[in-house]
Amino acid sequence: MIFGAGVLAIGTAAGALVFVFEGLLVLWFVLGLGYGLTMTPVGRLLRRSSAPEIRPALFAAQFALSHACWLLTYPLAGWLGASLGFAPAFILMSLLAAVGVALCLRLWPAQEPRATAQ
Repeated sequence: MIFGAGVLAIGTAAGALVFVFEGLLVLWFVLGLGYGLTMTPVGRLLRRSSAPEIRPALFAAQFALSHACWLLTYPLAGWLGASLGFAPAFILMSLLAAVGVALCLRLWPAQEPRATAQ
C-alpha cells in the first residue's frame, strides 16, 4: 500500500511534465495503478486489524474519511489548476500526497498486532 501511495505521489508530480494526450494516457495508467495498489488491500487490512464486533463501524469510518479527503482535495486540485495552471497544481498536489505517505510511514506501527478474533 505504501508503494502504491508513493507511485501516486511520484506520478502526480510527473503530471507537471505531461503536455501531450499520449503522455496523459500513460499518466492515467500510472495513477490508476498506484490507486489500485493503495486501495485494493484496504478491506483486508481493516479486517485483519479489528475484532468482528467493531468492523462495521471501522469500515464506515474508513469510507467517511476517504470521501472527506476527496471532498477537500478534488476542489483544491481544480482551484489550483484554474488559479496557477496545471503544472503547479500537479506539483502542489504531489507534495500533499508525499506528506500523506510520510505521515503514514511515521504513524503506522511497524509491527501492528493482529486482532485476536478473525
